[in-house]
Amino acid sequence: MKKNDPLLKHHSLSHLLLIIGTALAIPFLLMTVVNNCFSSWPLYNKNNGILCVATPLLTVFLWYLKYLLTQYPVQLKNRGILVCALLFFLIQFFCAVSLRHTPFTDTEQIVTAAKNLALTGTYEQSSRTYQYFSWYPFNLGTVYLYALLFRFSALFGFTDYYLIIAVFAGVLFSAGLISGTKCAIHLRGYQAGTFFLILCGICFPFYYCTAELYTDVLALPFPVLLLYFYLKADDSKGVQRHIFLTAFALLSLVGALIRFTVLILPIACLIDALMGKKKWLFAECFLLSVTIIATGMFGVEQINAAHLGKDNLKAHRLSVWHYLAMGLPAHEDDGYGQYGDGGWLIYSTSFSDPNERDAQLKSKIKDRVYYLRYPNRMINMLSRKNVSTFGDGTFHLNMLIEADEHEINNGLKNIIYAEGKMYPSYFHLCSAMFYAQMLVAAWSCFKALKDWRLDVAPVFLSLVGAFIYLTMWETNARYFFMFEFLLLLAASMCFDDKKENDILFSDA
Repeated sequence: MKKNDPLLKHHSLSHLLLIIGTALAIPFLLMTVVNNCFSSWPLYNKNNGILCVATPLLTVFLWYLKYLLTQYPVQLKNRGILVCALLFFLIQFFCAVSLRHTPFTDTEQIVTAAKNLALTGTYEQSSRTYQYFSWYPFNLGTVYLYALLFRFSALFGFTDYYLIIAVFAGVLFSAGLISGTKCAIHLRGYQAGTFFLILCGICFPFYYCTAELYTDVLALPFPVLLLYFYLKADDSKGVQRHIFLTAFALLSLVGALIRFTVLILPIACLIDALMGKKKWLFAECFLLSVTIIATGMFGVEQINAAHLGKDNLKAHRLSVWHYLAMGLPAHEDDGYGQYGDGGWLIYSTSFSDPNERDAQLKSKIKDRVYYLRYPNRMINMLSRKNVSTFGDGTFHLNMLIEADEHEINNGLKNIIYAEGKMYPSYFHLCSAMFYAQMLVAAWSCFKALKDWRLDVAPVFLSLVGAFIYLTMWETNARYFFMFEFLLLLAASMCFDDKKENDILFSDA
């Protein structure tokens, strides 16, 4: 289904399903904005009055920027994109130096295990590490990645682990920024590519996110990287298509080892190929992705078992039921879907028999679903959880960055630290901008459907998938951050189609 084809002229069922899936992004986005601007749940110390005023003002501001780009067309050169990526990298490096901190909780566990693995070849010798990764083996992919980085850097005598990770995260971010810009140019023209870069430039958490050192920032570039290779494959034939789809599958594997939810984008691409009747693209993409991902996951599981023991992992790995139980905060004192007082972790790790644990968790899930059977209770829970997930436009990145270094000793910390004097203003600015991005993205989706254009389906299907996942799963304000590039790409789709779009990924 090429992007200039008039879609749905045949009124096929597959196209209808693709339209419905894409259109679901609109109510999800609008509901989130309305709920977070008007709900009064006491979380994040938000001021609804400020958000209700600032959100429409910033939406008008974004719309004015879009208007200026339509009045003054921009031919975005490759070197211009690279300059923007370089500027981002330099600012992120400066911020990472300013925010140097001791890694905390999950980040500390990953970095410590990676250092031990790089230096000794093992990480399980620490009882604390052994216990943590027995519960959370999904974080071991990041451990292995960091260990490779540390070993490589050691060849050049560089052992500043904090800066090694921050620089690597910055390089990944730049790859995502470039890929997202290229995708925007392909889908809606040079103005859309420029608008995407502008949106990234006024997404302030982007500037210091690489200091977090955790999987939230590492996973951020993968959705747009994968979309880039999917679009390239869709527009290619023969050997080129095989190369792009192989890269797509390999990146899907690497991304999934960092954050399993990266696979939402490949699933959206497969749906687009299947419903768009791109049968050969779907078949090759499906076979390559399943083969490479399944093989890679199996291999990593064997490595995990070699370090931690197969029986130990089977007995202690926290199952899906643990996260689904946390994802059903039936009552208002349940921590808004988050850990709260740590009760769920204490409960789930109190069983010696994993079968008994899962049976008890299933029973609790059943009880909570039964309690939520009334619409008012379900709406109450969904509203609280939506605020938990989308109520903080800073994505709560400060939580991990502050870590053990609580002292506010520079201007940047005074802005992004929760106790900083500028934080309340910064929080409301970022949150209102976040909702403005959603409103523009909702309009972009509506416009694409109105114009019978489903070339953007993978973008909006991925956002729908992210909303569904975050509605069902244990959640946190940081968890949507990995989809922020996609949200900005969705917002940049508000432009009309341009003739230059006929040239895929122009090298101009």
